Amino acid sequence: MAHGLYYTDSTNTTIFADTKGTTNIPGGFSVGLSTLVGFNIYPVKHFSIGAEIHFAYLYQQLGGKVEGTIGGTFPVNSTSYIYYMFSEKGFTFSRGVMSFNIAYLF
Repeated sequence: MAHGLYYTDSTNTTIFADTKGTTNIPGGFSVGLSTLVGFNIYPVKHFSIGAEIHFAYLYQQLGGKVEGTIGGTFPVNSTSYIYYMFSEKGFTFSRGVMSFNIAYLF
């Protein structure tokens, strides 16, 4: 989901526009290596509290016919439909994902 907010003010004109849109990339794949780092603390017997963080180094290839819509309030309420071909490939790091856990062990 993409959002844009534009504001221009000059001596003669004030322009305000708010746009929102959605695009879908229909195809692709990714492969890679990931790591998981975490810890657990046992404050009492049979009970633990912990956290984990996960990172990945990926090769990804995305592409295809991208379709989407963009709507806004400038100059009036309107909706535009977009279609274009898209291709991207290469290596990237995934954003870190963190989780917290609570466990009771029987």
